[in-house]
Amino acid sequence: MKFFIGLVLFVLGTLLAINYKKVTEVVGLQIAWAERYLGSTYYAYFLFGVVAILLGLLIMLNFIDLGFLGI
Repeated sequence: MKFFIGLVLFVLGTLLAINYKKVTEVVGLQIAWAERYLGSTYYAYFLFGVVAILLGLLIMLNFIDLGFLGI
């Protein structure tokens, strides 16, 4: 089950990191802190994708324990 959750996070993060411009247009929300500190909302969505990729890999490789979720 942990491997499946990690794989789903990895795939969704990859899709978000590749298609961050389309996602930003579909969502249509400007992220205020991202505009101020990162320069654009596009970069924030890209970083969300990269973080999801890293979390997915860490869960798949069993570096992060999901015991608090009961898994």
